[in-house]
Amino acid sequence: MGSESGLDLIAEALPLKLGCKFIVLTSSTDEADFKRAKEIGVDGYVLKEALPEELIHALRVIARGRKYYDPGVMDLLIEARDPIKVDGQFEQLTPKEKEVLLELGMGHSNKEISQKLYITEYTVKKHVSQVLAKLNLADRTHAALYANVKGLVTYVVN
Repeated sequence: MGSESGLDLIAEALPLKLGCKFIVLTSSTDEADFKRAKEIGVDGYVLKEALPEELIHALRVIARGRKYYDPGVMDLLIEARDPIKVDGQFEQLTPKEKEVLLELGMGHSNKEISQKLYITEYTVKKHVSQVLAKLNLADRTHAALYANVKGLVTYVVN
């Protein structure tokens, strides 16, 4: 590609509204590269070391209109920023909250979670709030990333 990077190419292509999604497949765990990818609006950021099942999962998440960021990158960013060990905090979750966290990690909506766990959407919202509070996470995206980084989500190819 010469002196251009894939991120440069994506930054040029996005304004053209091509109707496609962009995923960065990279070996870079550099925070600056990740931030730039997020800023230009990529739909996914996947490390080349990802297992095939993880890549397929990422593609499915992105196809549903969500963003996907490799848990390996997120783990590095969380460790760099958060010196507090969150593993002990995980044990504070009730079994149902752990189930909800797992579903968040799989990218499911409140409606999908309520149907799978046979609870109301209101109850899902309450559990999500409790998970965020107990794990000291900002939002459901961070909860999903946490679930993936901590290895709670296993990947099964259908």
